Amino acid sequence: MKRLVSACASIAVLPLLFFALSCAGAPAGGGHGRVPGTDPCKVPFTYPELDAAGQNRWAALSPCYSICRDGRQQSPVDLSGAVFTPGLAPLVFHYATNTTVSVTSDGHTIKATVPSGSQFAIGPDFYDLKEFHFHWGSEHRRDGIQTPLEMHLVNESPSGRAAAVGVFIVQDPRDVENPELDKLWQMLDRYGPTPIPVANINIQALLPADLASIRYTGSLTTPACKEDGLAWTVLHTPIFASQGQIDRFRRQFPISNSRQPLKPLNDRSVRKDF
Repeated sequence: MKRLVSACASIAVLPLLFFALSCAGAPAGGGHGRVPGTDPCKVPFTYPELDAAGQNRWAALSPCYSICRDGRQQSPVDLSGAVFTPGLAPLVFHYATNTTVSVTSDGHTIKATVPSGSQFAIGPDFYDLKEFHFHWGSEHRRDGIQTPLEMHLVNESPSGRAAAVGVFIVQDPRDVENPELDKLWQMLDRYGPTPIPVANINIQALLPADLASIRYTGSLTTPACKEDGLAWTVLHTPIFASQGQIDRFRRQFPISNSRQPLKPLNDRSVRKDF
């Protein structure tokens, strides 16, 4: 942990490549083709991602998106059948407990960009937390079951490799509000492309106490669907929100505009440490 913390302090902030190509999507109302003058690898997209024939239409938006159709390690997946694997590298989260995040909305979700200082490690491999965001209707499934919300925490190593952490969100048995989510939800209908600072966020508190995990190799879940050995860690234990909080997010971001369907596992293995 000593090495982890000292390394975190010294690592320069890396360019936020992951989310530009991944889970946040495009500005609200994004079209189906290239906008003149835009980066061809950042073409706006909308949900759902399949056309009437069941083909991935994101691949038709840009040559950069062809892997969305042709990739063999795409996410999300159903995590059923995960095999207990002894000796998996331990997880260490050293996320900020009191920080100010910059929140934007693209019409698909909200994204909280995180200042430097939060870190995640899988054994000897450490990553800086760059941002986190949410999906109405979890993208991953457990035994075919979809939870109301799923949070994705996007991390990046000094070499530019990405590691994503998924956290399921379900209704609290006593219907108690989640205080950290409440800080973000207060301006849910006001977020847009201009960042709004939200103070006093305890990112560590957005994780469950039990860090039992399911792991597999996957991809970004929106264009450009980049694979490159992306490490997915989905925590087995969910965190809680009130039904009111869940409903508020659902009204702001309908399910058809916030997540994509499951992908075939192909020849990948899904492992778990519990």
